[in-house]
Amino acid sequence: MKRLIKTVTLDLHKSMFRKTYLFQCLLIACVCMVSQVDILRNMYMGFSMQGYDLIGVYNFIIHYDRFKILLLVIIASVYSGSFCQEYQSNSLRYILQRSGIKIYVLSKYISIIISGLTAYMAGLICALMIWNTT
Repeated sequence: MKRLIKTVTLDLHKSMFRKTYLFQCLLIACVCMVSQVDILRNMYMGFSMQGYDLIGVYNFIIHYDRFKILLLVIIASVYSGSFCQEYQSNSLRYILQRSGIKIYVLSKYISIIISGLTAYMAGLICALMIWNTT
């Protein structure tokens, strides 16, 4: 268990503390904002915006987003850089020897879920904060 926690924290550090992580969070926020361009156009043209409060916009982004596949690709790319870095530096076999395949796969699974969800939530919160100021 101690080895799993250590491996998960190392994987999270490699995936979340990179230069591209913030860029990917902002990219998620931009995709969420672009998906709401019809609502923003109506709001700036002066049409009635009843029913389009912050919770309504959040529900629209979550359930009826036009760019769900693009969001999934961005979320998957959050962790892919870490795996590619391990593969290119040939440190993958040393990591597998030290931790074992079971611990390695489980730690990757947990790290992908945590880093992907935090990137998605950070991007969504950023988009909702921008939406709330308009």
